[in-house]
Amino acid sequence: MTAADEQSETTSRRNPRDPKPVPPGSAAAEHAELVDVRLKLDTLRTQHLEVGGIVISAGGGNLYQDDMLVMTMLQRSYGLVDAVIDLVDSRIVPPSTTRGPFLFTTPRRAGFTCQRGT
Repeated sequence: MTAADEQSETTSRRNPRDPKPVPPGSAAAEHAELVDVRLKLDTLRTQHLEVGGIVISAGGGNLYQDDMLVMTMLQRSYGLVDAVIDLVDSRIVPPSTTRGPFLFTTPRRAGFTCQRGT
């Protein structure tokens, strides 16, 4: 079993309210400055669940159109925060600020290029 399979298996069984574990070998595990950022993001992720619970329980449990709209926004926001956590966990390291900004499109093998920005 590879490390990716092991991580996938452990995250699929994890309760969404539990902290998301930092995978070994990830950028967050190797760079101390990312630990606090990742912890704040994980806290924000779980707060989305709490707000969702408040929305559902408001009004005596009756759901209205506005509640559905708020829930879709919360779901989208939760997904984005979760994706940013995965990005922090990845081994992608942004270019040095001394080298200037870069514009990333797609990997070269897929026909995308990486160009230096202005």
